[in-house]
Amino acid sequence: MTASPSGPRVLTAIRDEFSPWLLVITAVLAVASVLTTWSSMGDAEGDGPGLLVPIAAPAVVAAWACLELFWRDTVMPLPTRLFLACVSAPLPAALASALVVGGLSALPAAGRTVRAASEANGGFHYWWDDGVGAITGVWTFFGSWGIGGAAGLGVLLVVVLPILSWIRTDEVLDGTRVERHRQGRVIITGVYVALAAVVVGLCVTYLL
Repeated sequence: MTASPSGPRVLTAIRDEFSPWLLVITAVLAVASVLTTWSSMGDAEGDGPGLLVPIAAPAVVAAWACLELFWRDTVMPLPTRLFLACVSAPLPAALASALVVGGLSALPAAGRTVRAASEANGGFHYWWDDGVGAITGVWTFFGSWGIGGAAGLGVLLVVVLPILSWIRTDEVLDGTRVERHRQGRVIITGVYVALAAVVVGLCVTYLL
């Protein structure tokens, strides 16, 4: 069982949850968001990636943070790490996406580009039909952060927890009333595998 940090060490422990690779991925996605957001303003037909990159960036970060649970050990207990991976890890990426989308769309040149592209496309713009401005950053922040949390939760339920419950059973069992023996391992693994199957089934049903 991993002991929880206390006092001033809590902030240090939370900081340690953000690996260098996580920061690199966040930075790379922020740069990509600048490029694709700017190009989306002239893309009235929606042929390019457009705003998909800034919207999906927190989801990529959250998914990576969840996968890191397989090989990165920290002082935080597993339940806390699960929360941080789904909620805290995508937060910087969501903030970056909001600043990029809101900041770029507030520029006068952005408005001119969007209007020109829209007029050339019969008055319709695939990405910016609702207009531009700093307010778009607010919607981008909450939307991308929510998508990031949902993506992280999906990776946890479908991939991480079913595998961790088998290879690191004691850590997963902490905080439950299931006894630590082979039967307990089978029970907890079965629960997470069944939950993963339900999530996948719901996703497939929705897509079909």
